[in-house]
Amino acid sequence: MFPSSPPLPAPLLGNRQTQTVSELTSSITVLLENEFPFVAVSGEISNVRRPYSGHTYFTLKDSEAQIRCVLFKSQQRYLAQPLCDGARVICRGRISVYRQRGEYQIIVDHVSDGGLGDLQRRFDMLKEKLLAEGLFASEAKKKLPAFVGKVCLITSPSGAAVHDFLSTALERFAGLQVEILPAAVQGASAAREIIRQIEHANKRAWAEVIVLTRGGGSLEDLAVFNDEELARAIYASQLPVVSAVGHEVDFTIADFVADQRSPTPTAAAQEIVFDKDEVVARLKRLQEQMVQGLQNTLRQKEHRLAMARRHLADPRRLVDHYRLKVDHVSLHLVHCFARKLEWATHRLDGVRHAFTAQGPERKIAGSLRRCEVLEHRLEQAMKNRLQGKGEEVARNSARLNALSPLAVLGRGYALAFTGEGKVIRGIDQVKRDDPISIRVADGTIAGMVKKTTRK
Repeated sequence: MFPSSPPLPAPLLGNRQTQTVSELTSSITVLLENEFPFVAVSGEISNVRRPYSGHTYFTLKDSEAQIRCVLFKSQQRYLAQPLCDGARVICRGRISVYRQRGEYQIIVDHVSDGGLGDLQRRFDMLKEKLLAEGLFASEAKKKLPAFVGKVCLITSPSGAAVHDFLSTALERFAGLQVEILPAAVQGASAAREIIRQIEHANKRAWAEVIVLTRGGGSLEDLAVFNDEELARAIYASQLPVVSAVGHEVDFTIADFVADQRSPTPTAAAQEIVFDKDEVVARLKRLQEQMVQGLQNTLRQKEHRLAMARRHLADPRRLVDHYRLKVDHVSLHLVHCFARKLEWATHRLDGVRHAFTAQGPERKIAGSLRRCEVLEHRLEQAMKNRLQGKGEEVARNSARLNALSPLAVLGRGYALAFTGEGKVIRGIDQVKRDDPISIRVADGTIAGMVKKTTRK
């Protein structure tokens, strides 16, 4: 037994249920990963480790705190130089929880020098501002159509991004309609041109998705996509916006505000344009699953019907069994009374013979009269007994018949079943448009609930 603890403060009592360590860790994981889908953290590198896996593990710290980080092997090719202890850097990535140790860490996607200057500071300040206003919230993002047939592509018509997107998209679906809305993607006027094309696409309302794209570049090259007015235009768009700016390691404010972020123009085409061959294969799989599901459902219904039929036949066999038992008991009673009557008659004959042998006529006459009376009483008693047993047999037979569901159905009643074969005992078991079946004396009626009325 644990020693008693002092009572909990009132705010800790509440209605919260006790959680396991796994449940609490899962809740913390969801909160951290949803609240911090992207982080940029500056600090000093220490404790660099490179095991045989090729991944790099290190600690990012400042004077007051530290956090574990991991840079996977596939991302290390983008490093300008290897990581080393004491280097001041900015790590960009996402928060992750390592459940086995109950620790959180940064999954690093990009590492840059810690002294990037004013552009980086403005980027971080704007990101924090828009995050606080809710422009990055997942619930604010619009869902893309399952099958996209019309796309507005906002980019520089002379850039490589156009070719990358179109070649991949049209290879996947030749019937895709793409309207290229030209705009500068670099320079002083670029943000205004992109905003104007986003507004134009929304006003026309022709496309199903807007794709905003360009190739990779430096932080200065991508500065237009970190513009506050552009971010607000993307957020205000009625059409879903896909941001495919830069390379896989490049993140911009437009990526965070957009309804979907793709790392490259090619990836954007792969993610939003369905492959006709994949669709045909998926439809075939769905058709096979539907047929299999219908066959399984039919087999289950047939099995339940067979079980129900056997169950409904049981009362009839039970009644027949008791009828045979009643007949057997009746025959046994008749046989017993016949034997008793035979025994009494035999005894009476013996008494008569004894009286006759003694000779006194008066005693004989008196005895004969008594014997006649006894014989009459015995005969009457046997008749009464037989009549009572016969009436009891009739009552038992009537009760058995009354207990039979088939007899109840024969009097004009019916049994109602849900679509799953359960007996309906109250209106709470069904709702409007539910299928039902009604069992009457000579068959079954299929129907559907139109209305329920409580007494």
